[in-house]
Amino acid sequence: PYALYGTPLVSLCAQLGTSYCDIDGEIPWVRKIINDYHSQAADSGARIIHLAGHDCVPWDLTVLHVAKYLENKGETLTDIEIFDQSRSSPSGGTLETMMLYLNNPKFLNIKYPFDPLLTTPDGTKSPNIVTVKNTTMLTLSSTIKKWVGPF
Repeated sequence: PYALYGTPLVSLCAQLGTSYCDIDGEIPWVRKIINDYHSQAADSGARIIHLAGHDCVPWDLTVLHVAKYLENKGETLTDIEIFDQSRSSPSGGTLETMMLYLNNPKFLNIKYPFDPLLTTPDGTKSPNIVTVKNTTMLTLSSTIKKWVGPF
């Protein structure tokens, strides 16, 4: 789990101006890292990049392209649901991460002045708003009539 092993590495990268990229999907940890190291990384020139794997990249690019497509038509994207079907098994690291967060709710309950995921490049609060509707582990989707998870 990045929450257990990644922080010292990110801290050094932010301090030394060394760029860092990972494929984690640990949103609570990413929020903490942004909150704790954004300013230092910006000052040192380090680029800290999280969520660069399957958990995020395909979906972020899909939303970006749909938003641009609608913008070109004079419309605005206001809501989107994306579903993916996977036939793989979670890795040992993923299972360990799940157990860490289930057994340590302190990782999930950190409060910030504003969501660090909505920080602008200059470190201020973004005017954008993100609402996550499915925050439970599993729920029955009324759209596709199947059980779905939050990622």
